[in-house]
Amino acid sequence: MTSDSTSRKDRFKKEDLDRVLSWLEHQPNFELIHGTSGQKSVGRHIWTAASGYAELAALVSRHNKGGLNLTGKAMRERFQRHIAKYKSVKELSSHTGFGVTDKDRKNGIYTLASKLERLCTCYQRMDALYGSKPNVNPLRSRGLSCEDGEDPDIDGLDDIFGDNDNDNDNSSDNGSDNDNYSDGDNDNDNDQHNDDNNDNDYAERSRLDEPDVIEVPPASNPASKQQVGRSWPLKRRASDTNSIFSRRSRATDTHKKAPPKLDHAPSQTGLDEFATTYMMESSVSKLKVLREIEEKKLGYDKETHTSQIELDRKRVELEQQKITLEREQTERRLEAEKEQAERNMEAERELLTLRLKSEVELEERKLLWEKERMEADRDTKYMMQRAMVVQSAMNNGFKLEDIKEILAMVKGK
Repeated sequence: MTSDSTSRKDRFKKEDLDRVLSWLEHQPNFELIHGTSGQKSVGRHIWTAASGYAELAALVSRHNKGGLNLTGKAMRERFQRHIAKYKSVKELSSHTGFGVTDKDRKNGIYTLASKLERLCTCYQRMDALYGSKPNVNPLRSRGLSCEDGEDPDIDGLDDIFGDNDNDNDNSSDNGSDNDNYSDGDNDNDNDQHNDDNNDNDYAERSRLDEPDVIEVPPASNPASKQQVGRSWPLKRRASDTNSIFSRRSRATDTHKKAPPKLDHAPSQTGLDEFATTYMMESSVSKLKVLREIEEKKLGYDKETHTSQIELDRKRVELEQQKITLEREQTERRLEAEKEQAERNMEAERELLTLRLKSEVELEERKLLWEKERMEADRDTKYMMQRAMVVQSAMNNGFKLEDIKEILAMVKGK
């Protein structure tokens, strides 16, 4: 089993879908794939939806980094699944209440467009192609069936991709048959017609002296197997034969007493000129067709190259926007960290000031308390000294007036 069949149900990567959609955004390609414009004829080659899918598969396989090797049928099935996914997401988005939820925000989805893009890759480009075409309704294809394990939502997509391919393939086959007839049989018919004219010239010359009663041959003989569907050469021969016999009859009536004419050999110069002219016209026609095919191929390659350049340019712009956004986020984060550090330093400075102030106040209170304690001790000592002086004076028999004078003297000191 080939690699494309084993991985047939794998989803497209975004790069693959970008190439597919870029190819389909070219209107003639879209009409060819969808069968909206019938068959596209380029010279003798008839382009159908099947050939369009084959070309699209070759384009995706050529640019795929994983060495993907798709066939036209595999490309059809893969893209049908993606269209089914797009239609499901579009129907889901039309329901009431559809929007960005808290769970989406936790997963990094903040806009409706981002959510649709997450649910269906390249949703916006798909919607631009298929959103405005409600008449393109999918039906089951006669040529492709839904295999086991395949998503049942894609069962009805083959109106776009199925029947047109079968019809177009048959038309393509018929077209190739017609080409075979036109290449070979027309030449043979022309040669046979020229030979018949020469034979009829012989007959006209040799039968001028025959009796008047002439038996006219039938208009045409039964067609052989190779002449089925090509009766016009026979009809033309019959018409030429009848015309020759009519002329011969009139010549017989008019020139009965004329001397017999000698037979002459057919003119080879006329045949050579006819063959040369026919070959030249055929060559010119073929060259013209080949030139048209080459011009169309070059035009398509140019459009593909232009589309690829445009995609690369958009990708570069997105990368630049991403880098700019990341740089702005980094600058904002650094600015926020700087502001936070300044606020922390200011808070620490205020806290240190308050701590120093409280310590100074505490020291001042401690000194005041020491001062008050020392004063209290001094007062206590003074009172004790007065008491001792009074006690000593009383023990020594001093009078009260003398004791007051002694206390006044001690206080003055």
